[in-house]
Amino acid sequence: MKKFGRTGAAAATIALIIMAASCTQAPSNTTSTTGTATTGAASVENGRNIFLYATSSSGDPLYQSSGPGMMYYSCASCHGQNAHGGQIFLMMAVYDVPNITWAALTGPDPDMDHPPYTVDTFKRAVTQGLDPGGNRLEYPMPVWVISDRDLNDVIAFLQSLT
Repeated sequence: MKKFGRTGAAAATIALIIMAASCTQAPSNTTSTTGTATTGAASVENGRNIFLYATSSSGDPLYQSSGPGMMYYSCASCHGQNAHGGQIFLMMAVYDVPNITWAALTGPDPDMDHPPYTVDTFKRAVTQGLDPGGNRLEYPMPVWVISDRDLNDVIAFLQSLT
């Protein structure tokens, strides 16, 4: 039993280190803007960078105020690069992570115990940790400190996914 515990802990530690290293590097083609609101393709691209790398071209702060604090995660760390969710292994447990493409968030889903998301309720979920019904989101969903502009860009990115 001791050997399994050490092996499991070592495997989890290695997996978390690899995940953290892959999620904190911004792509070399990240563009920078100077305080002006982005629209269209630039907005979607910034939203993509935030979703994949937790890095904004705006330079505004972007960090977690709650959630798994051992490492710095991005949305894609749990929801996947295409936002379709699935299962993740985190801190010796398996979690089911939802599909957060815009169609999945805003469409009818009989498995949800709350109404579909809107732009406002999605923002509340990200910044306050509450679903559209006012219920606390389940661990390990973090609460993010993110500018409204950057959050709008994340929404633009999610709306671009199928």
